[in-house]
Amino acid sequence: MLTLHHVTLSRSHRVRWLLEELGLPYQLVTLPFAELKRPEHLALHPLGKVPVLQDGDLVLFESGAILQHLLEHYGEGRLEPKPGAPERSLHWQWFHYAEATLTPPLGLIVRHTALLPEAERVPAVAGFARQGAASALGVVERALAGRSWLLPEFGAADVMMGYSVKLASFLGLVGDATPSLRAYLARCEERPAWRRAVA
Repeated sequence: MLTLHHVTLSRSHRVRWLLEELGLPYQLVTLPFAELKRPEHLALHPLGKVPVLQDGDLVLFESGAILQHLLEHYGEGRLEPKPGAPERSLHWQWFHYAEATLTPPLGLIVRHTALLPEAERVPAVAGFARQGAASALGVVERALAGRSWLLPEFGAADVMMGYSVKLASFLGLVGDATPSLRAYLARCEERPAWRRAVA
């Protein structure tokens, strides 16, 4: 049995969404942020973060690595281009861009506007991060112009990117100035698997 350790509206949404897209049975362990530093969870993730996926004796963290594990072991070729297909490299490009390029400045914004104690917040860092996030979002905005998904068909790269765009939207970075991103996020949120993942 697959077990997902999950916090609502965190990166673990990606994993839960993919599990729902693939129709895989799983057990959900929903945690409040306050419990992530408890010894029981630190034994699973040494930094006290989510997601964590348990697959038998295997314990994995990092949302992208978990998605790749699920695709490789349970995907049966779904939600990713076939090996050797020209689109496969683009799939992995966008898959990794979502976490490696887009999400870091979003995380800085959250830290320096909400998570850190007020005395430790640095407005200049938040401002710099907003500029970086806007640039990273601009790349995706242009890539999505005139298309529904990052590739011709919906796939796991959209699962990775959809969460990042949702976080950007929550921070006020997706709106009238980014019509392709706004429409893309709406399509993500309309998917039945997304709806089940946030239920």
